[in-house]
Amino acid sequence: MPNFLVEETTVRHGGEGPVLALGSTAGRPILVTLSISHVVERQNLDVDIFASDDGVNWSRRPVATFLQRFSCGTYETVLPDCDAHYLKAAWRVSRWGRGDDRPLCRFSLSVKETRQSPQRKHAMAGAA
Repeated sequence: MPNFLVEETTVRHGGEGPVLALGSTAGRPILVTLSISHVVERQNLDVDIFASDDGVNWSRRPVATFLQRFSCGTYETVLPDCDAHYLKAAWRVSRWGRGDDRPLCRFSLSVKETRQSPQRKHAMAGAA
């Protein structure tokens, strides 16, 4: 893989990305990477990842979440042994304070198979 749940895009309001079929990657750990290349001050981006077996009926709760990202950077999480066959992303942006109250954010969201388990990744991050 890697594939994009959301190719690099500029957003001013919440939305959803297209449905991504996992194919042979279904049932294996998946690394999800959020890359934020532009964000205005006093703004945050929230991203949820939803799973589906059929591409029509989606999980009520997200299988992964990136909450309140305020700055540019790369953020990762691992979906452990994702049994779903399809994924999609939904995002929200908000802004507070003075001036133009319309948010502006540029980001992408990619997924790829990984051999690393979430527990091992977490332990390595904690040891650093």
